[in-house]
Amino acid sequence: MQLINKKKSVLHYKKTIITLVVVFLLAIFSWAGWLSFANQAIVWLTRPVVGWLYQTSPSGSYNNQTSRAVLLGLLKNKDDQLTKLAVDEAKLNSLQTENESLRQYLKFNQSQSAHLVLANVIYRDFLSATSWQNNELVIDQGKNASLVTGQAVVSQAGAIIGCVGQVRDASAQVYLITNQNCRLAAAINNETQTSGIAQGDLGLTVKLNFIPQTEKLSVGQLVVSSGLTASVPAGLPIGRIVQINQENNGLWQDAIVEPLDNLDRLLVVGVLIK
Repeated sequence: MQLINKKKSVLHYKKTIITLVVVFLLAIFSWAGWLSFANQAIVWLTRPVVGWLYQTSPSGSYNNQTSRAVLLGLLKNKDDQLTKLAVDEAKLNSLQTENESLRQYLKFNQSQSAHLVLANVIYRDFLSATSWQNNELVIDQGKNASLVTGQAVVSQAGAIIGCVGQVRDASAQVYLITNQNCRLAAAINNETQTSGIAQGDLGLTVKLNFIPQTEKLSVGQLVVSSGLTASVPAGLPIGRIVQINQENNGLWQDAIVEPLDNLDRLLVVGVLIK
């Protein structure tokens, strides 16, 4: 019996010594920073398992779904904001273009004795098979603004871009200068003021017809309205000569005239009321 008690006492003593040694070693490891490194290693090794357990748990799945919904909501808000910015930018650019056009028309109007009526282009046929040949516009001014057939339609720079066709109460048809239905009395801006008839040619250019063979022409000469058309003032630029066609036995020669303005970008036009 005494031997058993003595063995228990020795075993208790050893456990006490081992415990003190372990505590001492832990204190040394903590002071040296080794314990922190061990903790990090354990966390790194167990992180995938802990993450999997969290995601498969009901609370983890709910939180993931909530986070995804929040992110989708934020993305939608950003998309809406970008769309609004794009719309605002388009409106601003449109207003700037319109204001610049109005300033140019105002400047031109101050130099003219005729009254200038501004009109918006509300329709143009770009889709039909014959749109390139017809070259017509519809504007939002008509009889209520004193428009009549044959009046000159001008750009913001003051160049003729067409003439008024059929007129309704609040709208009017415009034949662009490259349309064969647009015919104007014209003159070459030279010493003799050579006259002719400017008419649209195939919807692409303008042809100056009925020029006497005796007249000397040259590429680059400016063609203007002659004033012989009742409703069109004199001196309005039409375009410049780019080609001269002469026939050996003919009485007349003709010239191809390139319009001064880009007829594909018309948003606002002016109608001259003589």
